[in-house]
Amino acid sequence: MNKDNSNFVELEWSELSSRISTLVTDSGEVKIWAKGDSPDLCKVINSHGDDAEGERTQQLRLRNGNISDDWKPKDLLVQFNIRGIDYYTKGKVVEVLGNEDFWLELSPHVFKIEKRGNERLLTYPHFHVYTYFKLSVDSNESNLIFINKQIESNHQVFQKFKKLTDDEILKLQDSVDSEIKEELIGFRVLDVSYKGIAFISSESEKLYFKDSDKTFEMTLLFEGEVFNLRKAKIIYNVDYVNPRSGLVPMSKIGFEFDHNHDLRRKIKDKIDENGSTEKDQKDFEDFIK
Repeated sequence: MNKDNSNFVELEWSELSSRISTLVTDSGEVKIWAKGDSPDLCKVINSHGDDAEGERTQQLRLRNGNISDDWKPKDLLVQFNIRGIDYYTKGKVVEVLGNEDFWLELSPHVFKIEKRGNERLLTYPHFHVYTYFKLSVDSNESNLIFINKQIESNHQVFQKFKKLTDDEILKLQDSVDSEIKEELIGFRVLDVSYKGIAFISSESEKLYFKDSDKTFEMTLLFEGEVFNLRKAKIIYNVDYVNPRSGLVPMSKIGFEFDHNHDLRRKIKDKIDENGSTEKDQKDFEDFIK
């Protein structure tokens, strides 16, 4: 059912069951709409599948406050995202349960678009996104908190964490008193994806990241929301010259980390604000007709 030059790639039926299981585990969301209408966003509650040869069906139990029996005759289009990949198909409402829940049966033809799977959200200068690391330092070594001062000289974000646990930021302070010893270093993030970030460091700061085999725990502060990222690993550490820093030699450092569901949703929301999802939905309408 694939068409030449299409971005939509059809899944094998054997793939669908595992994808739907992940969607339920992640407490995902599904958009459904009739062609030409605006989508309704539905929460995924559960799923049910039948893999009997010749009788294969896959249903989703969804929740939406607008559901009614009027939805049952409609030919619906369906979109959901699982860990950075968008999936599209058709569906039918087969049962309305009366408590905002309903069962939607999916077409056996489910398509994916992988083009946004590794898309990076450019965060600088439009979004305030910072990453912080806890570092092991000698007790007699002064460890300052650097937040790219050359780049950020006119921005009132030179805040210091008095204490950072592995699971949460307990307190923020406005002080940047350099005489207090800390085990924390922070950077403004240039871009972020579902599994990685990049930021700029000074020549002295990059020494903290010279060991490419080391793993880090990092905390990401994304417009006031905190994300704890595990098993972060350096994937590159290269020279970088930025005119904003007066041509001072710097380094661009890239990290990969374990997938974080909440961060994925945050990034996808920001990407969707640019209208890319609406374009994909229209493309699918044209593709499936």
